[in-house]
Amino acid sequence: MPLPLRRRQQQVLLRRWNHSLAVRLLARLLKATHYREGMELQLQLRDDGSLLLSPLHGFNRLQFSQEQAQRFERQARSAPTWPLLRSLAPSATAPVPPDPGPTYLDTGVVLRLICHEPGSSAQLRWFGIEQRQLVSANLLWIEATAALQIKPPEVLALGASHAWLEHLLGGGGVELVPLQPEGVREAAALLVDLRLQLQHPSQAQHLAAALRSGCHRLISGDAALCQAASHCGLIVHAPEDWPPRLSHRR
Repeated sequence: MPLPLRRRQQQVLLRRWNHSLAVRLLARLLKATHYREGMELQLQLRDDGSLLLSPLHGFNRLQFSQEQAQRFERQARSAPTWPLLRSLAPSATAPVPPDPGPTYLDTGVVLRLICHEPGSSAQLRWFGIEQRQLVSANLLWIEATAALQIKPPEVLALGASHAWLEHLLGGGGVELVPLQPEGVREAAALLVDLRLQLQHPSQAQHLAAALRSGCHRLISGDAALCQAASHCGLIVHAPEDWPPRLSHRR
C-alpha cells in the first residue's frame, strides 16, 4: 500500500555543510519516490514561507524506461490486469484530426509501463525513444490506480508501483487532458452511437478525450475501442505493433 500520511512526514534538522546548510532525507521516503543520488532538484520558496522541492528537468522517457526495465528484471511477470479490471465494471462520428498530432494511450498501455506484464519490455523500449506528444484522459489515473489495487501482492510492490505511476503521470511522461462538460456529452453521444458498438462508458470517455485533444493516432489493446476509434478516422494499432514513428496514412 502507499505510505500512510504519518510515514510521509519527517522531522529534520538543518546542519552546516561547508558554507551552506543541509538536511538529511530518510531512505524510506526516497524509496517511495523517484528521487535518487545525483538528481538535479529545484528548491522554491513559496509565499507562505515553505520550501517546495521538485525535479529540475522535465520528464525523461528514456531514463524512466531504463529504470523500469531494471526493476522488472527483479520481479516475476504477472498476467495483464486491465482485462480483469474491465470485467468488474458494467458494461458520433467526429471529423478526422489533422496530422501531425498527439498520440493517445489508453489505460492498458500505460499499465504495461508500470507493471511487469507480457509486452512490457517492448513497450518500455518504444517509450524510451518516442518523441511524439503522448496524451490520455485524466480518467486514466483512477483506472490505473484501481488496476494496481487488484494486482496479486506477491508479484507487485504496490507502494513502489503507485510511486512510479505518480512519477509517470504527475511528471508529464503522459499528459492528462481533462474531459470538460462538452467532452462528457460527446462521450455520451459516442456511447449510444450504434455504429461504434462501444461496450463500456470508459471506452467512450477515452475516445472522446482522444478526439477532443486532436490526436491522430490511438494505441490500445481494447478491440472495441480500436474499432470505434478507427471508424472516427484515427490511425489505430495494438500495443504490440507500435513503431517509434508512424507516418499518416489512410
